[in-house]
Formats: sequence, structure tokens, C-alpha cells
Amino acid sequence: MNQTSLDKNMIEESALLEGEAPMPGAPSVLISDSKACIPQHFMTFQHDRQSVEEVVSNINFDEDYLVFVDEDKAGVFIQLGIVGKDNYRQDNDKKIVYGRRWRVEATLPTSEIIQTVFLAIKSAREHEIRELFKLSILGGVATPFNNHHDLPMMANYTDQFLCQSHANNKLQSDFAITDLLASITYDKAKFTLIDIEQRHNGTYLIDIQILPFFQGRLPELINKTLTLLVHELTANAVLHELMTQLVQLSNRYVEENFKFKQFARFSRSVSIDAIANTSILTRSNVAKEASESFKTVFKNSNYETDITRVPSIHDSALGCALRNRLKSFGSLQGILPKNFLPTKIVD
Repeated sequence: MNQTSLDKNMIEESALLEGEAPMPGAPSVLISDSKACIPQHFMTFQHDRQSVEEVVSNINFDEDYLVFVDEDKAGVFIQLGIVGKDNYRQDNDKKIVYGRRWRVEATLPTSEIIQTVFLAIKSAREHEIRELFKLSILGGVATPFNNHHDLPMMANYTDQFLCQSHANNKLQSDFAITDLLASITYDKAKFTLIDIEQRHNGTYLIDIQILPFFQGRLPELINKTLTLLVHELTANAVLHELMTQLVQLSNRYVEENFKFKQFARFSRSVSIDAIANTSILTRSNVAKEASESFKTVFKNSNYETDITRVPSIHDSALGCALRNRLKSFGSLQGILPKNFLPTKIVD
């Protein structure tokens, strides 16, 4: 069937959300025997707070993660509120903390708004779990992977933070690994060594059992073992790889439980073949069959959206560096930044 000549009655108008509108002459695509749709890349968008709220109201994740939609002079933004116990206090009182603001452009496609919330949740959750990783050292307890360390200060004293500036931290035996794991708690969970194996290429595989705390906040830790792959048997390598694995566990939890209209788009249960087939159906095939007049509309619409996202280069040291880097690429396709040619020379 020609995808540009489908019966308009087959298209569900209810599928359109507030802030969405088809481009003039947009082709529709048959997605089942009786239903058709206009893909989002053939739509224009004019979102405001109300339309973004409608999108967010269809998102489900964890009840402790509240997704706020607000606006200020700079426009609409999405912001997370996370409810839970303070990571640095011993009391059981719950509090709410707020993450960074994620800006939402008026012309942002609805799918990208959903993905913005998805990324905001992954980022906020990673921020939280990094604070839950606690290392007992020098008679105290530290959170070495948290995001609040003073980076400018660390950069000013680089030598003090490099591994070679500290005592040799090689793990000489299974007992040393066991002792290292015993110095760690994560959401009050503990870690025990199951096995360690050195491969023929010199790398090490370390199997670790997670023993979760019965009142822990992280459900992804239940009945989990981890296999760490490290290229050297040092405390630094093991701790970094362990944190990497814990971040991956958190990300997988978000992927499986983040839903829009009860659809877990990022779940591993979603067929990659089905996604690829749909992409071919709604993009490549439609592009071949679309009318020349619509191709012009589509190209112009994309350009009008792209031009709104072009940043400016200022007459500053950073602006000068950016201009020089851009010039080093030679001739570039796309839209160059505004004020690419400076109004004055910066020393």
C-alpha cells in the first residue's frame, strides 16, 4: 500500500498529544491492518508548560522520584524531587532534595522530552548511589565516588591524587581482596568474595556476592552477584570496577522500570528487530514515497528547528579558542555558530 495515500480515518487523532501538529502534507504510515500514524519526525512541536505536563503525567517510575514541570524567564524546565533518607545522617527522617533543571525547548519533539526525563532519572539516581558507596579508611568513613568533591582544588594539587603518590595498593592475596570488600558498605549492603581467576591474557575475573540490607533502598541488589574484570589487581582498580558495575545495575533498574503509557521503551524485553523494522517502515520507505512538495516542507521545517539551537560565540578567550578549533576542521556542513566572525580581537 502506498503510505502517502492511507485513509485518514485510520489515523488515531487521540494519538496526538498537546503541542504536536503534523507538517503540511505529512505522509502517514500503516502500522497494523487497521491503524496508521504520522511519525514524530513528520511533526512540528510547540510545547509549553501545560503540554510538557501532559507528557510527564504519562510517565511512571519510582514513587520516590517526583517529576516537576515548571517555568521561569528562561522557559520551561523539568526537575526531579527525590524523597528519601539523608545519605549523610543517621536519622530515619525522610526529606526531599531537588536535582538540576533540565531545559525543554518549545520545539523539542515529544519523544525527546520523554528521554529527557529518562536521562534526568538515571543521572539523579547515579548521584544518589555514589553517595551510598562508603569506604572505611583511616578510622573514618568516606564516600570517594560522590559528586561533591572540590574539582578545582583537586586540579590545583594533581600530584597528591595520582596513584603513584600513594603507597602501593596491590592486592597480594584473596585475603587482601576480602579485607578490601569488608571495608565497603553500599546502601548498608556488604560484599563477599566468591572466586577470583586470572585469565591467560593477564586480566582478573573477580566474582562477588552482594548481601543486601533488609531495609535497603535499592531493589536491584537483591539476589545479585557481580563479576569484575580488572587489568591489574589493585585496590584502585577493584574499587573503580565495582562502582562501575553498581552504576550499571542502577541504570538497568531504570531501564526496566521507566515507562511511558505503561510501555517500558528501554527494557531489554523490547525487540531490537521490531525497532529496526519500524525505523525502516517510518523513515526509509516513507522518504522514498513522499511527494517532492512534502520533501521541501520537511527540509525547511528541520532547518527552522536547527537554527533555533545554534549557540553564539562571544568575544572572549573561550570564544577565540572555539573559533580556532572550528577553523581547523576546514569547510564544515551544517550551521556555524552565531558571531563566528569576531567583532574584536581578543588577546
